[in-house]
Amino acid sequence: MNKLGLLLCSTALAATLGGLCDQAQAAAITDLNAPFTTAPAANTPFNGGFNFAGFTASGGSGTLTGVTVTLTDHVTGTVTGLNTNTTTSLTFQSAVKNILTLNTQPSNLGLPKIIDISNSSAKETVAPKGSFTTPTLTGSKSATQSATGPLSDFLGAWSITFSDTGNYDGTAQSGINLSAVTTGLVTASVTYDYAPPQVPEPMSIAILGSGLVGLGLVRRRRRAL
Repeated sequence: MNKLGLLLCSTALAATLGGLCDQAQAAAITDLNAPFTTAPAANTPFNGGFNFAGFTASGGSGTLTGVTVTLTDHVTGTVTGLNTNTTTSLTFQSAVKNILTLNTQPSNLGLPKIIDISNSSAKETVAPKGSFTTPTLTGSKSATQSATGPLSDFLGAWSITFSDTGNYDGTAQSGINLSAVTTGLVTASVTYDYAPPQVPEPMSIAILGSGLVGLGLVRRRRRAL
């Protein structure tokens, strides 16, 4: 085989190997958990958690390149204002809030505390020795965090635990006692980014084989000479 033949064999090999590398395209899968509904009690922490299957059990294969976690806290509730004054009407304006605190999580994740405050009620007037309960108030807030450093903790099963505490948030005139009843809903999702394993296509294998045979013939001819 002459120099042209050697050049063609080398080109075939280069094109084939380049094609194999191009097949390793980025992909992503999502690991979801059922939401937790927290107990409707003000200032009483509700403890819960999420157990994730991990990258491999979620159907991932290849090289894990990134992990992104999103937690969302949804708050619903009402605020009641009790006027302790016997002669004067008093006012208050309030919202409900949940405070979601992460108790445990992978060390290289770093999700922050979530303070979820609902829309505010209108300014309410309460008659002497009377009470008033707001219409239902709602709100939601999310936090998204990507893991840093080694991702080996996310290959298998892993978990997050949290405490969710409800209360009111607002202002009231002196003499108004406020109380709240809240319900929280916490959701979580995880996205695993990865590079799939390289799988050669049949045509690429055929081209690679032809190139290797050509190089073999060149070597044999050189030895014969």
